[in-house]
Amino acid sequence: MISGLLEATGCAVLAFEPCDGRASLVTASGTWESRDLHEDLQDAGLEWAQALSDEPMLASSGRRGIGLRVPHAYGRSTATAVAFPIFCGGERIAALLVTYDVRRSYGSSFFAASKLLVGAVGLHLSNGRLAVAFRKQGERVSRLRSDVERMAVLLRRGSDAPPSGSGGLRVS
Repeated sequence: MISGLLEATGCAVLAFEPCDGRASLVTASGTWESRDLHEDLQDAGLEWAQALSDEPMLASSGRRGIGLRVPHAYGRSTATAVAFPIFCGGERIAALLVTYDVRRSYGSSFFAASKLLVGAVGLHLSNGRLAVAFRKQGERVSRLRSDVERMAVLLRRGSDAPPSGSGGLRVS
């Protein structure tokens, strides 16, 4: 959907692990420089994603892997792909890579529209993360409730037992 909105030939979403910041490929479809995007990313690896800054970066695919560079502040920048970092709560959680089969120029209107789309993707991903966290908390609460119920049963059984030491005999 995003690649269609940006008239791109391909699009990929990468997720970053919270503990070490390593990237993993969530999804990739379409082409990049007339090659299958998913295969290209698997072949090149995802180490390049560690170099993403807080702003969109131009990406190029070459013999030495995928390279990133900052777009020119003045004038129009050309490349076959743009990588957008996605943040949630100040933490980089993902990246969106939008690819094309030929070099093209990217102006301020492209980056403005793309940032809106990236914001929407970020909201979707953060909602998904919240849903997973909510589900995990629900499972934890369920386990705690079960533990409390087991402890209550054990306590009731313990209070119904005859006092220890008397052997169950009564002395009059």
